[in-house]
Amino acid sequence: TFHIEDIERVEMTIESIEQGLGPRYAAMPVKKRAQLFAAVYDLLLDMDQKENVVKFIKLAA
Repeated sequence: TFHIEDIERVEMTIESIEQGLGPRYAAMPVKKRAQLFAAVYDLLLDMDQKENVVKFIKLAA
C-alpha cells in the first residue's frame, strides 16, 4: 500500500518538473522522462527542497 508521504512526494515531483520544464517535459522521450522523474523524486526526499529542485531543473533545461 501507499503512504500519504509517498503520494505527496510523487505529486511534488510532478509539480517540480512541470514548473521547471513546462511543455518541454511532455515532448521528452519516455525513457528520459522516467529518468528525470526518478532523479527528482530522490532529490525530494527532503520535501523542503522543492524550490531548490525547481531552480535546478530550470538551470539544467
